[in-house]
Amino acid sequence: MQSSNFNFPENQPLEFPSIYISVVGRLNAVDKVPATYRLADALGSCAIELHGNSTLNVAKKSYDFSFRSEGGLSIAGKFPGLPWTKDLLFVSNFYDPSMLRNALAYSTWEALGHKTPEYAFCHVYVNEVYEGIYLVVEKIRSLDQLIDKSQWKPESTTLKQPFFMRIDGENEGQVPIVGMRDYPIYAELLDPKPYKNGMYDQSFRAFFEEVNSALNAIVSNELNPISYADHIDIESFVDFFLLNEWTKNPDAYHSSVFFYSNEKGKLTMGPVWDFDLAFANPLNPEDDDVEGWMYQKKFPKSTMKTMPSWWYLLMCDPSFRRICLDRLVIIESWVNSESFYESMRSQSRGLEAKMSWEIKRWGRPTEFTTIPGPLLKTIDEELEEMVLFLRDRLVWMKGNLLNQPCISPFSVMAEYDEYIEVLPDTVIHEFNIQFDEDLSGGLNLPGSRYQYYSDYTYTLLDDRGNERESGKVTGSSLSLRYVDWPVGTYYLVVTERSGNSMVNTSAPFLMQQFKYKLIVLKR
Repeated sequence: MQSSNFNFPENQPLEFPSIYISVVGRLNAVDKVPATYRLADALGSCAIELHGNSTLNVAKKSYDFSFRSEGGLSIAGKFPGLPWTKDLLFVSNFYDPSMLRNALAYSTWEALGHKTPEYAFCHVYVNEVYEGIYLVVEKIRSLDQLIDKSQWKPESTTLKQPFFMRIDGENEGQVPIVGMRDYPIYAELLDPKPYKNGMYDQSFRAFFEEVNSALNAIVSNELNPISYADHIDIESFVDFFLLNEWTKNPDAYHSSVFFYSNEKGKLTMGPVWDFDLAFANPLNPEDDDVEGWMYQKKFPKSTMKTMPSWWYLLMCDPSFRRICLDRLVIIESWVNSESFYESMRSQSRGLEAKMSWEIKRWGRPTEFTTIPGPLLKTIDEELEEMVLFLRDRLVWMKGNLLNQPCISPFSVMAEYDEYIEVLPDTVIHEFNIQFDEDLSGGLNLPGSRYQYYSDYTYTLLDDRGNERESGKVTGSSLSLRYVDWPVGTYYLVVTERSGNSMVNTSAPFLMQQFKYKLIVLKR
């Protein structure tokens, strides 16, 4: 699919509508509370709660809004410029000085041919207090908003029904998905809703096991007869990768990650969400360099453990990188066109004219802080920097996509573990590892309560996690010749293996493991 229909965004009126929400009860981030709303000449019932993660702690809140009947039932409602829908999100854009970043990301995703939520700008009042300019967005949480379920004909025999899921950092979902180096990630099942007591269709788990097996075959030494193309919608994965990388989105891959099964039952990325810190946001200066890949960013280990290994694995496949380069040309033709900047500029005029309202409500600081508004720049100045960044970023990505080396998820996560680095003896081409004790085995720990016997084995892995050799450890040292090893990094794991004879099963069972990092620079 080739598309060049990039229109950003043309459905927005110059004058933003205003919505007045009157809340009955205290707003919270757990349960919706009853409320009423006034929108132009329309009056109605609704329910509302606070929305977001980090934005829950900022002054200008975001809101999750649902239309309700007078009896409290969920119904569809109409917001100017948006389709009839039951649920809306009022996004504060608190961290975005331009207030355009989320809208631009949604517009790009739609132009690439994918389903994206409809959106508009508006003024929000809560209990008669002006809260500022908001991006009101259609909330997508149902499969019916993404696919025609009547046309669902899965090519996989494993998957029994379609699904819509999300990974959002907290790791509090129901469906286990293998993450970086086999860390479990639990995706939230949005549709269908889990059964009572958290039960769900076990075919989801089997399906993701197949997906991960097919993707891991890219870097493993084992032949896998099933191609990952049989399980994933490649174009959506490519475009998701490109959009997050092009914008250098710091929330990419581990937060607000949505995916579903398309009509063929293939894993499909989208819709995209949460780009307020992307596009060289001045409030996020660590990610405004045009160089470097976001999927390779060294996040804290807790964050890495909620990130699927898919992107590292796919980028090890030259054919995936070539498709990325082809799709990148589409984005490049748009961002370098005359209509790109003019379309953004025309949208910014409406925001610029209303920004005085925002400044009056939240203030205009004299230095960069976590407060919205134009800060030290006008929206025009902010747009100029965004456009410059996006064009330079495209040049860097085009020049580096095809020559990107393979970095396996195993080696990435190994950097977080406590491996003892061992230098080789370059004369005899050996690694000599010394242990603090004799690991010959046959150890007998006598006592009135328990005794057991143990020995130790070693496993040598390459930087992709593939086993290179293994054996038994004898004595207090281990020597490994590396004459035939390719240049690179290797990981040696020595593990206690017990042959226990428990006298009292309540006794503690001791298991030791030693880890070493071996680097071959040359032979």
